[in-house]
Amino acid sequence: MQNKIKTLLIDLDHTLWDFETNSKIALKEALSMLDLLDQIEDYDYFFDVYEEINTSYWAKYRKREIDRDKLIIGRFEDTFEKVLPNARGCGLRLNDVYLECMPRQSKLLPGALDFLKYASKKYKIVLVTNGFRKVQWQKIYTSKIDQYVDHMVVSEDVGVPKPSPKIFQYALSCANAKRTEAIMIGDSFEADVMGAIAMKIPTIYFAKQTKESFESDYLLTTTVDWDAIRNLL
Repeated sequence: MQNKIKTLLIDLDHTLWDFETNSKIALKEALSMLDLLDQIEDYDYFFDVYEEINTSYWAKYRKREIDRDKLIIGRFEDTFEKVLPNARGCGLRLNDVYLECMPRQSKLLPGALDFLKYASKKYKIVLVTNGFRKVQWQKIYTSKIDQYVDHMVVSEDVGVPKPSPKIFQYALSCANAKRTEAIMIGDSFEADVMGAIAMKIPTIYFAKQTKESFESDYLLTTTVDWDAIRNLL
């Protein structure tokens, strides 16, 4: 890679912040606080069902097929419908408690903190994330990475989620960066890679599967590998 990159646009969830681990802990805490956990025979199964439903809801939200309210309630109500019918009607309350517990978690993916310490001395760091403003900011404070971040662009603030080009344009403007001097790093082909490609921003993609991933400028398969990113830059 030519040494012209000045700004790193980085996804937060599943890229820096260990979303799956943190989410699983937070949801268990939230269910316990609402006295629902004891009613669940197999929490791992409950979480797996929720994860599948939640992923589908976020995909619809990114495509603007549903709004925020449908997202935050529907993902839990649909889970209750399949796993815990007696809890139907508690989706909104569980969402509120879950979003209180979620940003208290601080686990980062391996190598993420060391990479940020290194990269923040050489580049502007701009986090570009889909999610809710309060939750995303609390996450970076709790995990103590805010000190390495110059800006964070949250979809709720911009009014559109990734992959909309608008959020990437906003991120560039925050950093006063040219698209030719920036690179997007993320784990979602749809949100991170396709969104950046639409803005002609180079990409580094952590691919869980290789389907269509050849469109990314740099492909890293199987796992989030921050040592490999450091060697690329």
